[in-house]
Amino acid sequence: MLAYHWTMIFHLLGFGLLCSSVIGSWILGGRYRRAEGWKTKRTILGLLRPIGLLSPVASGVMLLSGIGNLVAKGYEMPLPSWLHVKLAIFVIVLAAGIYSGICGKRRGAIIAHLADGDAPANAETAVVRLDRRLQSILMLQVIALLVIIVLSVVKP
Repeated sequence: MLAYHWTMIFHLLGFGLLCSSVIGSWILGGRYRRAEGWKTKRTILGLLRPIGLLSPVASGVMLLSGIGNLVAKGYEMPLPSWLHVKLAIFVIVLAAGIYSGICGKRRGAIIAHLADGDAPANAETAVVRLDRRLQSILMLQVIALLVIIVLSVVKP
């Protein structure tokens, strides 16, 4: 049972990191949208980048420690269907976190050019498109986190 306790500790740490990442991204994303000027937005994105990097790390920790919990508890195949759904959602959250990092890096580079004044002509429309995409990914992560919590508590 000792292995189960260690994997559960890592699972709870991963959950805390994921919640911190999602809530921190939500708060700083609101500050970013209300910010005036490209230099201010660049500063906020500098704060947002380390928080955004937590999402794929936290999802990976939760996924691996969750599988470790299954092994330590002695679950055998086939797993209950709610666990299949939960694992699939974690994989989606992990992929969304990686994709949001890629989009965030692109947005940060464009905003840095806009703040310096040497951006291409279509830079502002690209930033708007990336902002919408990143907002959608964040909404997906919030919904997925809520579904994961419900599945963990209810276990249908």
